[in-house]
Amino acid sequence: MKVEIGVDITSVRRISAVIEKFGISFMNRFLLPNEILIACRNKHMFSRVESSDIGELNNIISTHMPTNRIRYYFKKDDVKLYVKYNKLNILSLEQSFDMINFNMQTIASFWAVKEACSKALGVGIGKSLSFHDMCIFKDIKGKPHLALKKKKFKYFKIDKISIGVSHDNDMAIATCLITMKD
Repeated sequence: MKVEIGVDITSVRRISAVIEKFGISFMNRFLLPNEILIACRNKHMFSRVESSDIGELNNIISTHMPTNRIRYYFKKDDVKLYVKYNKLNILSLEQSFDMINFNMQTIASFWAVKEACSKALGVGIGKSLSFHDMCIFKDIKGKPHLALKKKKFKYFKIDKISIGVSHDNDMAIATCLITMKD
């Protein structure tokens, strides 16, 4: 078994400045719909408020396998279902975009997680691995997890992905530990 680790530290101020300039279109470049909703502070503004609505993709991805392990991959259909289910919420956030509605520390930490994963895999963000090939979700207790698209999960021969995230004031840091099959 092969073990790889990646670390990234990101300035919350730098991410905030880019979002202030380009708005939600920048967020859409590196975040999936469920990640945008997780980072949204004002969940009450959603058309449906139940936690099952906000976490539908999280539930799909974190479905436990028979071995009682979290599924560390997701399929394209998972995201399509989530977007369809939360279309009104995403549309509402896009039409009335205001930075105050988002936790910038969370967004910066999501950036750091995805960068740390790409470093652990040794490829960086680019042709081999894009931001949208990775999905951050939280379990029932609020612990963050990272999943990759199923084809990337298989391509890199991943067995398990573990992440750690922290943020304080103007910095967000993430570590990603990946075990791979030989």
